Amino acid sequence: MPSVKLQNIWKSFGKTQVLKGINLEVNDGEFMVLLGPSGSGKTTALRTVAGLEEQDAGHVWIGDKLVDDLAPRERNIAMVFQNYALYPHKTVRENIEMPLRAQKISKDVMAESVADVAKRLEISDLLDRYPRQLSGGQQQRVALARALVRRPSAFLLDEPLSNLDAKLRVSARTFLKSLQKEMKITTIYVTHDQAEAMAMADRIALISEGAIQQVGEPERVYFYPDNVFVAGFLGSPSINFFDARLEGHRLTFLGHEFSLKDELDVSGEVTVGIRPEDVSLSSSNDGLQAKVLVVEPLGHEFILTLKIGSWVFKSRIFGRESPAPGENVRVTWDQQAIMVFHQGKRVWPRLEVKHLRAGSTFHGTKPKPLDYVALQHR
Repeated sequence: MPSVKLQNIWKSFGKTQVLKGINLEVNDGEFMVLLGPSGSGKTTALRTVAGLEEQDAGHVWIGDKLVDDLAPRERNIAMVFQNYALYPHKTVRENIEMPLRAQKISKDVMAESVADVAKRLEISDLLDRYPRQLSGGQQQRVALARALVRRPSAFLLDEPLSNLDAKLRVSARTFLKSLQKEMKITTIYVTHDQAEAMAMADRIALISEGAIQQVGEPERVYFYPDNVFVAGFLGSPSINFFDARLEGHRLTFLGHEFSLKDELDVSGEVTVGIRPEDVSLSSSNDGLQAKVLVVEPLGHEFILTLKIGSWVFKSRIFGRESPAPGENVRVTWDQQAIMVFHQGKRVWPRLEVKHLRAGSTFHGTKPKPLDYVALQHR
């Protein structure tokens, strides 16, 4: 399957600039996820690839072919929308046959193609039913079958799981990922759900206000966010941010001082980010004293809302027991996981670990940026 390339794409609707110089290359056979909040421009970027929107400037390439002047039907692109858009008066078989009939494929080839894609998607026994007789998950598979039967050069999906319930959504994303790997189709998937993006993507492109903020493997963008937006968008609960001050290699926040191993090129006011899973409870007198405000039990874990002085932040702990609201506890955090941002951009950790992937396995060692100095109020 060919690659897809967006080169300096600009797009506006009236006075609203929706895409601002998007540059993105999706590799042959890659599962690329466009992730971002509602209104960020990710769906517009997808529709531009499909030819459903015409860019104001820039170019779209599919493989080595410039497709700017090609109609959607000439781009050999298959697209699945949030609304599956099945024809209610046609059977599943007839819905799947639609793109083949448009191409005037022979009946024998069409029957063989439909049978093959139905078998792959495990809907062979549904071919004579109507959409109203199907569950949401079954309708989703029919929409996928209709898109895949034409053997497209690229597969575009615009939040196709958002209409499914939570349990079915998890199984559907596993199915989609395995199907994509089996068929090796170059895929661009749009979602605002960071859990979907992290679970499914080979790489993630985070988009905000029409601009790409960062592109990389899920582990890369999670552990090494380029800026405050990326750090804050990924993770549930969201990362804790603290105002801090950096002087040389001395970092001060929450009234306590820590030491970086190296002096940074910046100094003064900075932002420290610590993810909730890196904030843990201490059974000794080490750490900072905090008050538990709220406890959220989630079965295998607890989300604690804690307070130190005027600062309120989250901790994610695992186990069967948790402190009670109103209780005072001692908290520590993984010094390796502290992030430092200056003017919104990450300046620490500076060390970039090369991620070597084998399937979905992350190989690598996180850096150790901070040395604990003292937990003494200044």
